[in-house]
Amino acid sequence: MSELTCNLITIAPVVAASAILAGQQPVPLYVNAKTLRPPVAGDIFAMPDYLNDPWKEWLSEKYWQRHSGQRPPITVVLPTAGWHCVDWMQVSDRRMYGGWDVAGELPLISVTPSINIDGQWHGWLANGVLRW
Repeated sequence: MSELTCNLITIAPVVAASAILAGQQPVPLYVNAKTLRPPVAGDIFAMPDYLNDPWKEWLSEKYWQRHSGQRPPITVVLPTAGWHCVDWMQVSDRRMYGGWDVAGELPLISVTPSINIDGQWHGWLANGVLRW
């Protein structure tokens, strides 16, 4: 079994100058605020932008009932599967339902049940450690 200890980072939005110069609506990208590089596998961070449209519709009832007003949604970068918000609803067969139970404080959170990104990554996040 492989494991990776999560690294708590702060993210910062950046906007591509090319979009502004082209007169397009800028879409922010997010980088590690310390390194100014994209987050990497094992990075974990608060994602307050997920409280806004259109993402807030994906937040689970568990998030709204247990964590809303206490902390922003949490995202972890999974090995081989990219960003995963542990406060979103689960998806199976293109249906959104339920959500994960999230316990603990960043970066030492635990998530149940396991995280299964269809065909990309399946594993566990316990006490701030990803195992797969």
